[in-house]
This record gives sequence, C-alpha cells and structure tokens, in this order.
Amino acid sequence: MQRIQSLLSSSFTVKDFDNIVQAFYEGDNDTRTKAQTILTEFQNYTDSWQLVDQILEQSSSIQAKFIALGILEEFIVVRWNTLPMDQRLGTYHKR
Repeated sequence: MQRIQSLLSSSFTVKDFDNIVQAFYEGDNDTRTKAQTILTEFQNYTDSWQLVDQILEQSSSIQAKFIALGILEEFIVVRWNTLPMDQRLGTYHKR
C-alpha cells in the first residue's frame, strides 16, 4: 500500500503511471509481476478514480487510458451513489 500512496501523492505523474503500464505489457516476467501488483493496488485504491481525467488527458499510452477507463467504469457502477450529491454534481459539471 505504501507504493500506491506514494504513486497517488501530490507527486503523481502520468508519466510514472505510463511507465508502470509499459512495464506490465513489455517487461520480463519479474517486472510484469511487480507492475501487475502496483496496477492492481492502484485499481483497488478508493481514490484512484480521481486521477482518471489526468491519465486520459495526458497519457501517451492507449493501454494506460484503457486501464483508467476501467477504473472509472468500476467507480461509476459500484460507488457513484455513495458520493455526496454536491460532489456528484461537481464531478459532472467539472468539464
């Protein structure tokens, strides 16, 4: 969980996320296993959905964007109605 908290800290960069995704798809077995662990923790982290917009806008990796969309879909299906109404409306009107 420490790795995810540092990934999600104020120092989060889409480039770091892209590098982890690239390691998952292109690395050797050991590298893929480590990257998969990080990506799984990231996907399961309760606030990772809040970084999806950054990933979609800034990522140069189609695989990273696909993972981000999966995170957003999971959030909408499972947790959207748990958000306070003002946060839902703020997210909806963000764009």
